[in-house]
Order: sequence, then C-alpha cells, then structure tokens
Amino acid sequence: MYIQDKASVLQRKRRMEEIRDAADAYYKAKPKEAKKAKKIFRKLDKNGDGKVSYQEYERFYKKKKLKKKGLKLEHFSPLDRNSDGYLDIKDANVLYYLTIARNKECDVCGLFIVGMFYACEKCYKRRSDRHSYILCVSCYRSGKFKHKHKTFLDNYVLEQKDKGSAERWSTFGSVAEILSSFAQCFSVDSS
Repeated sequence: MYIQDKASVLQRKRRMEEIRDAADAYYKAKPKEAKKAKKIFRKLDKNGDGKVSYQEYERFYKKKKLKKKGLKLEHFSPLDRNSDGYLDIKDANVLYYLTIARNKECDVCGLFIVGMFYACEKCYKRRSDRHSYILCVSCYRSGKFKHKHKTFLDNYVLEQKDKGSAERWSTFGSVAEILSSFAQCFSVDSS
C-alpha cells in the first residue's frame, strides 16, 4: 500500500507541475490576465503579509463560491508548491488559472487532469456543462470505479465524435493522403 501511495503522491506532483507550466505559458501569452491574478492574490491575502494561509483561502473559497469553478478546499495543499502552509503569488497564479481553465478532476481519485482522460460516453452526450463522469488514465486502467454506464471513451475520441461528420471526413481524407504518400516512400520500384 505504501508504494501505491508514494506513486500517487509523485503522480499528483507531476500533474501540478504540468498545470503550473500551463499557467506560466498562459500568463506569458496574456499578460493582462497576470494582472488579474495579482488582484485576486491581494483579495486572498487579507492581512497583507504577502502570503495566503489556509484560513484566508477557506474564507475566500466560501465567499466567492470557488466550488462552482471546480476548486475545492482540499486543493490548497497541492497548490502550495513548497509545502510551507501558505500560498505565495506563484501559487495564487495557478489558482486563478485553474478557475479560468476549469481543469477537470478525476471523479475517483480527485487528481487534476492535464492531458488525456476517459469519460462516460452517455453522460458526455447529455452534459450541459461538458462535465460527465471523468476518470484519469490510472483510475480507468485500474477498473476500480462504479458508474451506471459501461462505455468510457478517451477525450480525443469524444472530441472527434462531437465534430460534424463533414469535418471528420476531411480529417480522414488528409490522414489517407499522408498514409498513401508515406507508403509511396517505401514502395519498391518494379521497373
């Protein structure tokens, strides 16, 4: 059990690092958003000491209804990159990014999902806010989840199923062209 817990902790840290990298890239592309993140940080930091305690985060969370944005009180610890019990400006930047990006979270283990995920196909079709029963790859592979439907598909397949058939066929056409030109490179000249 210890090995699995240690692996889970490492996986969570890697995912948070990916989210931090995505947040950094976002702020480089949109500097005005970085200014908004600073404003949020100042609102979080009620006592003005340059860091946000769990109590300050909790008060802001309850007041601003961060739950609607997909955040939870339990997210304080993963956001606290140096584990000192406080969020600094960089941690708060990630928090603000998460409220904008509305990153998905695994419905089984609670990990933020950065890349590939699996979702219940039926729930995904009926969603109003694009949320359905979502699983990280590890939880999907483990099979240790309970859900009323059986068919889970990865996000790339679900995305393709959502697109119009004309667009899908044009994609298949380009793939066919690429494959046929690739095949020509390896064909043997019989003359």
